[in-house]
Amino acid sequence: MKIKYYLFTCLLIQICQNSFGQSYEPIVDTSKMWVVFESPSINPIYPPEKGQTIALKIKDSTMLSDSIFWYNVYEATDSCYNLWDLKGYIHEKNKIVRYKDKIFPEIDTLYNFNLNIGDSVHCYGYLYFYISNISYEFFCNKERKTYNLGFYGGLLYKIYEGIGSNRGLLEQHYCGMTGVSRFLVCYYENGILVYRNPDFNSCYINTSAAINEIPDEGLFKIYPNPSDGYFIIESKNITPSEKVDIFIINSSGNLLLKSNIDNEYKIINLSSFAKGLYFYYIISKNKIYKSGTLIIK
Repeated sequence: MKIKYYLFTCLLIQICQNSFGQSYEPIVDTSKMWVVFESPSINPIYPPEKGQTIALKIKDSTMLSDSIFWYNVYEATDSCYNLWDLKGYIHEKNKIVRYKDKIFPEIDTLYNFNLNIGDSVHCYGYLYFYISNISYEFFCNKERKTYNLGFYGGLLYKIYEGIGSNRGLLEQHYCGMTGVSRFLVCYYENGILVYRNPDFNSCYINTSAAINEIPDEGLFKIYPNPSDGYFIIESKNITPSEKVDIFIINSSGNLLLKSNIDNEYKIINLSSFAKGLYFYYIISKNKIYKSGTLIIK
């Protein structure tokens, strides 16, 4: 009788997994490797403009000052993925993935697969996204729990259980800090290519020696910066029908100002704000054109 009950229970579990998605798959796994394309261009895919692919993998473990073992995250930019440098540290427990850069002291929550629709997700503490939908999608050879993350009504990210973001493993940590566009290009397990983004023809792209040295050739320029509170936004090839807005956010993630960019030269007055560092995002529908920091002196 006990054997029949056990077999029935196993069958029921299998039916539930097939009906409602697979069992949870951790992201932190030493058999996995992610390749991400980074570029300062708004839409670097057609064709890939200035930028380069960066491979990320997880291996080894290190005990940090919190007495918890963290795995090391390494990155490589060479075509053969032979030259690896330490990028930071990653830890996963109870379906929550946290990350710590090797330079910055803060510990950031990359992913939390315990959240529900309507819950907010912060991006390095400065920008808040909201979970607009949770479903199961077939991605990287497996049906995975999928979170749609939006910002003011637009879809910006897809988060996949066991994989991370459609913009790469660490994008959640660095968004809002660099203004760089990131896309997941390829994903490997045990050295075998499991997924390649159909928008890219290769898993390795290098059209720039160093991404940080690429000058800003985007559609928008903001100057002077720092300033006394008056900033000029210069835009190129933007039509009034496109409806582009700038969002000003403080370090606590609070929205302080939203203004429409409707002229080639737009002046925003932040002179009433306190001196310090602020974050801006220039957004049209579900696309972030440009992001960065403003300093009021």
